[in-house]
Amino acid sequence: MASAVMEAPVRERIEPAWDLVDGVLVERDMGNLADFYATRLLSHLSPYVDRERLGVTQAMSAGYQYPALDHGRLRVPDLSFVRRDKLNDGLPAEGWADYPPDLVVEAISRNDNAESVHHKSQVWLDGGVRLVWVLYPKERQIVVHHPDRTSRTYSVGEEITGEDVVPGFSVPLAAIFADP
Repeated sequence: MASAVMEAPVRERIEPAWDLVDGVLVERDMGNLADFYATRLLSHLSPYVDRERLGVTQAMSAGYQYPALDHGRLRVPDLSFVRRDKLNDGLPAEGWADYPPDLVVEAISRNDNAESVHHKSQVWLDGGVRLVWVLYPKERQIVVHHPDRTSRTYSVGEEITGEDVVPGFSVPLAAIFADP
């Protein structure tokens, strides 16, 4: 039986507006609309996580790089949540995190296509992430993806929950997608 040799992860500095995908720098063009709704979601999630002392939430510049994630490649989600028990003294890693986040949120922008977003969600889940939320600003929907490859689409009029990943958290999509 052959075994694969894992090279040490490359720890090069990548600007937050870029992803390193398959060794190629790809510009992240989130756009104002996607950023607006992602920030709205974070404004509900972060205070809850802080109040309940569950861990930390982070926005676009938090990078994750560990062997199980896409062969050690650096990935930077739009938003993430990490449980407190993974953190050193309750604080996130100083550099790129070498552990998986528990929840990842990807906000769809005008440059994203369905195939690449589905692939990105699966990369996160295959790398140990327990829950992926994909936020669709134009449709005003969030698709929740699970490691068992099931997913569910939520629309305005419904609410998403943190399930067992962010226990007790819920937010109506109307609160995220409300007009300013």
